Amino acid sequence: MKDAGRLLFYGVGGSATAATDAYYKFTKLGYPCQSHHDFHFMLSAIPYLNGDSVFLAISNSGKTKDILELARFAKSKGATVIAITNLDKSPLYKEADIRLCTPVVEQDHRIGSIPSRMTQLTIIDALYLSVFHAKGESVIDEYHEARNEVIRLRR
Repeated sequence: MKDAGRLLFYGVGGSATAATDAYYKFTKLGYPCQSHHDFHFMLSAIPYLNGDSVFLAISNSGKTKDILELARFAKSKGATVIAITNLDKSPLYKEADIRLCTPVVEQDHRIGSIPSRMTQLTIIDALYLSVFHAKGESVIDEYHEARNEVIRLRR
């Protein structure tokens, strides 16, 4: 991800929150990023991917048709497909070039997707910190500039 020229993040339902979080974080690192919950919007972005692009697909089950179709399309454009998905019988696991597996945490349907979303967000945070530390000094000035503007604009 550190050397990617473009990053696309996609998730459906509860996983869309993790995709949006990844978009926010990696934009702060200076990457050209996109994330959108609309399948057709993402279809229009994928033709611009190439060999230095990354498509990060986030799905707990790894069975959602939309995410599988987008991952296959991104792969056909030469992008590296990274999946954050469940290891347990996930078709997305099989499609991905890089697999970041989550444990089976959705056992009580009354609490919804909270455990899987928290796991996904933790993986996004780990990726972000890893890339941030790898980029090192090259992004510090921009971070300070943005932070100073936030402080200046406080009311």
